[in-house]
Amino acid sequence: MSLVEVIVGAAVTTLILSGLIAAYQLYFKTALANLRHVQAAFLAEESAEALRFLRDGGWSNLSSLTAGATYYLTFYNGNWQATTSNIFVDGIFERKFVLNNVYRDVADDIAPTGTLDLNTKKAVITLAWNNGLATTSKSLEFYLTNFFGD
Repeated sequence: MSLVEVIVGAAVTTLILSGLIAAYQLYFKTALANLRHVQAAFLAEESAEALRFLRDGGWSNLSSLTAGATYYLTFYNGNWQATTSNIFVDGIFERKFVLNNVYRDVADDIAPTGTLDLNTKKAVITLAWNNGLATTSKSLEFYLTNFFGD
C-alpha cells in the first residue's frame, strides 16, 4: 500500500511541476514578445526626435530628401543623418522612414490634393523585426513643419 501511495504522490508532483514549467515558458515567451514591442515604441519615438533634430538643423536637411523614398537613420559623429543604406538597430530592428509631400486646399487645410506646401512634410516611421516565423512592424506618422523659415 505504501508503494502505491509513493507512486501516486510522485505522479501528482510530476503533473504539478510539468504544469508550472509550461506556465513559466508561456510567461517568458509573452514577456519577450512584449519587450520587443516596447523597444520598438521607444525606437519610433527616438526616430521622431531625430527627424525633429534634422529639421532644427535646417529645413534643407529634410526638403532635400526625395519625397516618397525610403531612408534610414544613423548616428554618426554626434549627429543624426539620413541614409539610403539599411541599418539594423541592435541587429534586430529595421528602422526606416519616408517623407511625403503635403498639399493644402483653399481653406489651407491638409488635403490629398491641392497646393503643394513646401514648408510641411508628412513623416512615416516604420520599425520591423522578426517575431518567430513572421515579421512584426510598428508605424508612427506625424507632420514636420519649417518653423524657422530657412
